[in-house]
Amino acid sequence: MTAAPSIHQRLLPVLESALGNTWWLELPARPTWPAAVFSVETAPEPGWCAGGGYDAHDATVIVLSRSAVELDTLLPTSGGGSVRAAVEAMEHYQWEVGCEDADYEDDPQVYARALIVRLRTPRFITAKDTTP
Repeated sequence: MTAAPSIHQRLLPVLESALGNTWWLELPARPTWPAAVFSVETAPEPGWCAGGGYDAHDATVIVLSRSAVELDTLLPTSGGGSVRAAVEAMEHYQWEVGCEDADYEDDPQVYARALIVRLRTPRFITAKDTTP
């Protein structure tokens, strides 16, 4: 039995399905637009259910674009958008923590928006969490 995919391995292809130019932690030195970058904070949740064994992951996804219209299509603040829809379709999606405008300090002409979501995964490997 092999290990279950990490939350990063689960989240990256989901985000790439909505926006192919997606990166973990940092954009490349010369990014192209639109782009997304994400990070994850994980903490154990031993008391979430009887027997515990779950991890809570707060994933922050920042979507960047040179166009406010394009940014609103990818990730509007009020719900919807292709990035949010992709994340909400994940098996481990729990809820949206928030969505707000963000800054891209390297270029003030780039619009940015941050989406924070809670994901939950079991700490114990089950048959459906393994790869052959």
